[in-house]
Amino acid sequence: MTNPKLYRTLSRIAPREWLQAEQFLASPYFNRQSDLLQLFRFLKPFYPEFRQAPEAELYAAVWPGQAPDRKFLNGRFSALGRLIDDFFYYRRCAAGDLRLRLAADRERGQTSSFVRSCEREIAQRQAQPLLDAESCGQLKFCYQQLYEHPERSGRESGREEVDRLLHYLDFEYVLVKLRYACDLYARSLTYEEQPRLALWEAVLEHAEALAPDHPLVELYLRLSRLFMEKRTPEAYLQVEALFYRLAPDLGGEDQRFVLIKLCSVCNYLLNYVDRSFAQKLFELFRFGLERDLLMEGPLFPDTTFLNICIVGAHCGAYDWTNRFIERYEKLLPPRLAGAAAGLGRATLLFKQGHYEQARLVPDPDPLAARARAVGRTPAASSVPGNHTGDRRGVHSLSLPRT
Repeated sequence: MTNPKLYRTLSRIAPREWLQAEQFLASPYFNRQSDLLQLFRFLKPFYPEFRQAPEAELYAAVWPGQAPDRKFLNGRFSALGRLIDDFFYYRRCAAGDLRLRLAADRERGQTSSFVRSCEREIAQRQAQPLLDAESCGQLKFCYQQLYEHPERSGRESGREEVDRLLHYLDFEYVLVKLRYACDLYARSLTYEEQPRLALWEAVLEHAEALAPDHPLVELYLRLSRLFMEKRTPEAYLQVEALFYRLAPDLGGEDQRFVLIKLCSVCNYLLNYVDRSFAQKLFELFRFGLERDLLMEGPLFPDTTFLNICIVGAHCGAYDWTNRFIERYEKLLPPRLAGAAAGLGRATLLFKQGHYEQARLVPDPDPLAARARAVGRTPAASSVPGNHTGDRRGVHSLSLPRT
């Protein structure tokens, strides 16, 4: 049973949004067709690939007694797809998507409502304890709208809007440069490349002036310095403490970006400086899991999955790691799910001392099977300190992409 368009639409639902989507469909205000709710519930276990949804069972569960009819089924699938699109629109509106609200106000000719929406958004964003990239973008958008569409009655000039717009443009430009610098320096750390000093000097010129008044700029500046100047445990701990302090007020994208960069530095310190940084890396991973920062769309990356299994087992968090495997193996890319889950379980068993059980864990990966055939379990090459082919004696973790 295939319906690529509906499946693509359903795959866009994040795991944490499935309950809200089901509640949306169950509400008679949004949906009066009960069979669509049943269809949604039937398809849910097959998320995110929907490759094995049997048509005969579908009719028995959703339309008992209905003879199979391809035209009828396509019509119901299309109706469900339209409702899911409505759900996405509703989510954006409920989340306060400013662009949707302003577009609706202007289409209805509600000039005063448009201006109030801009002013209310500006006041709310400026009252926040920390200006992050998302808030900067919203403020820039509001001032740009007020400047390009002078609908505020009695306004003598657009000088205020221009000044504020330029201020947020400068702030956003500095953030973009700092993020780019962090990416380059993280790459230089991973691939042992020589970083570009000219870029560093260009970033410093503007960022140092803004840092005292903008904590996010300070965080990105100190993060880039951590890559560029010194990767000492003391410098890392200072940046990590600043990140945890600012995190409650940061947007999700900023949290994810900084978290992954800290994981990169923490992994470096674990491999080259101090093995106790495995616990710090474990705490970073748990922080990311609690806030859904490690997902890539609807799927959980297999490399990140294995990294967490390795570090969790190394830190002795056996029960926690086992629960993690059971929860997230369902969200792995289908082609790699069996191999990744098998290797994760083997890693956990090996670290607990159950060597024979680790060797017997089913694994469809031919490379892992070949490793067992020559007397080495895959877990042995994955646990820090047990990688016999690594000159440092410590396995280098691969990290999620930003």
